[in-house]
Amino acid sequence: MQLHAYRRTEAAPVELFARDYLFKPNSLGHVVCEVDDERAVERLLSISEAYREYMGDGVPAVAPAPAPAPAAATAPAAPPGGGDDGEGEGEGEGDKVFDEVLLGSEALPQVFDVLGATLTQAQVIELAFARSGMNREEWNLNDEDDREALIEGEVVKQIQAAEQAAAAIAESEAAAAAAAGEGEGAADPAATPLVITNDAGETLDLNTLSEPKLREFAKAQGITLPGGKSTKVAVLRQMVADGLAKAE
Repeated sequence: MQLHAYRRTEAAPVELFARDYLFKPNSLGHVVCEVDDERAVERLLSISEAYREYMGDGVPAVAPAPAPAPAAATAPAAPPGGGDDGEGEGEGEGDKVFDEVLLGSEALPQVFDVLGATLTQAQVIELAFARSGMNREEWNLNDEDDREALIEGEVVKQIQAAEQAAAAIAESEAAAAAAAGEGEGAADPAATPLVITNDAGETLDLNTLSEPKLREFAKAQGITLPGGKSTKVAVLRQMVADGLAKAE
């Protein structure tokens, strides 16, 4: 059966059921293709806003159905386009096919958790569609299982991106804390090593103590340190060293 991609003005390939069909302009400028697979014919004719049977004289077998109005779906509507629904549309108007929605999946959740944040299936579909390199017609004609795989793959990519962003933030905060002398085990590289030796000959380098450990040690030695976070760790270490020196 010869089918007419009546909204197109230029050649367009379509892949269905592992076969390629090339819709291209005939002598009348109508973009048509001979489709001999009944499954492909049925699938294409079901998309009445894009395809119809071609009768050879340019007269369609049935009047084209009006384009469906935007409706609640698993994917958001594309920005509305102008132009008529008939033939003879201007350059680029042929790509108006499927401009209402991008098909999603009823088998997948409508909301995905991405490290505490939420993405709707519609948002994930838009991201996966943009990454796929397909046009809207190719996306909607794609095998349903392949479309679900693309959506699920995009969720994985978004989780990985969120993990990388969280790791980068943690690394940045750790670097800032270390620079301020507040990180775990942080030491001021410019400070003189503060090594304490007890009566048993055991040594302790105060520069290796984090602020909590340093305060715990000072308390055990009866040394009072200022509270809060306004005093740098390097200053606290020196106060502990001075306090121990006075006690000797």
